Amino acid sequence: LTAQATRFVKTFKDLYDTLMWPALVLVIQLVVPVIILMNRSPLLAAIFIIIAMFYGLITLTTSRYKTPYMRRTAAAESKVTGALADNLTNILAIKVFARESLERQRFTMVTDEKRDRYHQSLAIGERIRAARSVLAILFHIGVALALYHLILFGKASIGTVVLAQLYLIKLAQS
Repeated sequence: LTAQATRFVKTFKDLYDTLMWPALVLVIQLVVPVIILMNRSPLLAAIFIIIAMFYGLITLTTSRYKTPYMRRTAAAESKVTGALADNLTNILAIKVFARESLERQRFTMVTDEKRDRYHQSLAIGERIRAARSVLAILFHIGVALALYHLILFGKASIGTVVLAQLYLIKLAQS
């Protein structure tokens, strides 16, 4: 009972650390640039907020889309682990009753299913990454055009341009 309670607490702590610290860093990376840009160019700060919200919405949507595939991959991996345990514990019985080829076929089917699920999840992940990359490029182009417009009308300096680009690059990396 003590071991289970300790594992539960450790799992909760690990989950909290995994969720909390990246989220806190992301909030800081979004809030600080907006505050700084708000003083230099409120329009640019508003554009940055809109981009960050849109990017967050896209990230949330794609994560929800990919989750079922990741679950299927994890389930297939669990089946492989179970099948491997069965094969290893029953190895003598299999050899005695000459069912080794049948057990190999069964294990091959399970590992093939895992491979297929893994490749499917990987392919979806790569398509999502490609879409996010294209989106990041479009954001950069949009911000560049907005900055060009602001510079043209004297509402932004070159320093603001560099600052905005650095913030946008940091957002794309998050």
